[in-house]
Amino acid sequence: MVSVWLQLAMENLRSERLSQAAVFYKQVLQVNPNQAEALQWLGLILHKQGDSERAIEHINLAITQNPLNAVSHITLASVFKDLGQLDAAIDSYGKALSLKHDLAEVHNNIGTVYVLKGKLDEAQTSFQTAISVSPAFAEAHNNLGIVFSSQGKHDDAVACFQRAIALAPGYAKAQTNLSLELSAAGGTDEPNDVDEMLHAMRQVSENELYYMAVALRMEGKPERAIETFRQATVLDPHRYENWLALGNALQSQGMVVEARDCLQRCNALSPKPGIRVRSDLMLPIIMGTQPNVNQTRQRLERNLQQLIDDQIKMDDPYAEQCVTNFHLAYHGLNDKEIQIKIADFYAQACPSLLYVAPHCNRPRGGTQKKRIGFLSEYIAKHSVASSYSHIVNMLADQGEYEVVLLSHGDATDAAIRQTYPKFKGLFTRLPLDLQKAREMIAALELDVLVYLDIGMGPFSYFLAYSRLARTQCVTGGHPVTTGIGAVDYFLSSDLAETTNADSHYSEKLVRLPFGMFYFARPTLPEVFKTRNELGLPPDGTVYLCPLMLHKLHPDF
Repeated sequence: MVSVWLQLAMENLRSERLSQAAVFYKQVLQVNPNQAEALQWLGLILHKQGDSERAIEHINLAITQNPLNAVSHITLASVFKDLGQLDAAIDSYGKALSLKHDLAEVHNNIGTVYVLKGKLDEAQTSFQTAISVSPAFAEAHNNLGIVFSSQGKHDDAVACFQRAIALAPGYAKAQTNLSLELSAAGGTDEPNDVDEMLHAMRQVSENELYYMAVALRMEGKPERAIETFRQATVLDPHRYENWLALGNALQSQGMVVEARDCLQRCNALSPKPGIRVRSDLMLPIIMGTQPNVNQTRQRLERNLQQLIDDQIKMDDPYAEQCVTNFHLAYHGLNDKEIQIKIADFYAQACPSLLYVAPHCNRPRGGTQKKRIGFLSEYIAKHSVASSYSHIVNMLADQGEYEVVLLSHGDATDAAIRQTYPKFKGLFTRLPLDLQKAREMIAALELDVLVYLDIGMGPFSYFLAYSRLARTQCVTGGHPVTTGIGAVDYFLSSDLAETTNADSHYSEKLVRLPFGMFYFARPTLPEVFKTRNELGLPPDGTVYLCPLMLHKLHPDF
């Protein structure tokens, strides 16, 4: 019954029937007083009903039961913020970030708390961090503009408000703030009422359903998150963010037909080239049958040709949340021509991708060591890191080259320190901004840039269009040709390539006489667990296929 009560409680909570939801959560807690989910959401309900003291007790109990749940810390922080306990709110938001550092909404919320405290410099840092995590986060751009306005930085404020409006054309708050800023700068009688804007920020009430759905996704409950996003679109069908969030959630679960419909609805409300590109180039996560694969590719090629014919233009595909064509690689077909065509499309749509570092147009001089950069978004806690980190470490140890490791991670992070112990090269942390990252890498004047993977994530994929080193290579972290003209060589092994493999690569294929991966041999336990301890049946043969489902080809 507990699972049924939890489901009924959430259905009532989504419909804002707080009293009914509270009844079901209390029933759960009568059976299990330590049920963390019931404690957390009942705490939120108690707060909404004005009993904040008991709310804090319930949420703290939920955190005690599950201290690694970032959503509980965020919920507690929101209660403290409403009560004016601002330092406690910042502390709770900080605990959430210690569990999951790339939560743009949390950085934005911390910024609003700093505004309430009158600490605008700290607020500015928080909003800028939110933007670096999520460049298309319109609210954070608007909030940063308010801070700049209050600091007398007129041009910066105008740029932020304009950016917020470009990302969300129906964003009334940003339009009002831009109007106030421009009127004040123009010397009109209408004041630039910064206090009014700061007050408006304090009074912003988040769409409860929307953020509840975000919380559910963070908790690893995608089906319930999708249900909640659906309800949000019913209550406010004109809100662009609701349809975008629902589309993203559906796509992540492989429901691509409905996801495309949501993105098309986004485009109808607020046309953006990036949303159209995402919708037109979207691929199913799970392949289905071989005819399904063929139909998917045919549809992709038709849509791609239409995008090229329509001469789509965009300023920054990464900021507009365009994604890589990741799932093509698992179809088991020759992807060279379609990858080239996709790369040609993005180069046509956004010519700034084709940036060339100044030193690449000069002959190399001097006798200094050659400088080699290794770049990936996945330098720790990932299969890419497991495959290549030892090679990067050893090359730096040898001292024959200057080795630079490039990523947007923090070098002080424990996982990175563990993966690259006593690293003798240079670690460079890249900002999540294509133009700034290009300029930072260009300043290193690399002789060789090795991408450990291209196609896993959008940041490195769109960065690879630029000429940032005299020679540029990619390894098999994502084992498919890139189609990108600025990538010169694909580093592979003769052991992994067929005789006609060159025809599958837009890059020059380098067949090394040894494997490209270097794994540390694991230490085996002295005593292995029994079948019973592993929860396996005592008899019979057990077959294991330790792969993500999207890697299973229909031929299997």
